[in-house]
Amino acid sequence: MSHVKNEINHLNKTLRINITIPNVSRPSFVWSYFEQLYKKPNTALDLKRLYCKVCFDKIKEERPDENCSSIRSKVANYGTTSSTGNMKTHLLAAHQIQEVQAMKVTEKHVLTMFSRHRDRDATKNLQLKINLGIN
Repeated sequence: MSHVKNEINHLNKTLRINITIPNVSRPSFVWSYFEQLYKKPNTALDLKRLYCKVCFDKIKEERPDENCSSIRSKVANYGTTSSTGNMKTHLLAAHQIQEVQAMKVTEKHVLTMFSRHRDRDATKNLQLKINLGIN
């Protein structure tokens, strides 16, 4: 029985979350906080779940002797097909973590910007037609 307990303790000490930022042009900030749970350097425990590193670190610190399944059940986790919006909501609600942004350009701002140029160009075109005597 002692041998089994030592093995479980060793597994719990090697349990970790590796953070890997996706190789895309503008990855979400949530990828700094969510990743698969690993028991060995390259062996994920569950390829279909992503775990919150903040929750994980907190539980590991507060309960260092907790067993693997207990830790997994207490860490916030999402399916690999979940939207980053769900993960953002968790980070804000549970840890008060949010994306730092100077300003987000919305679709409305972009449309307004283009319509100003279009109106200005239409005025220039009309003035040119008047100057050339074209109606």
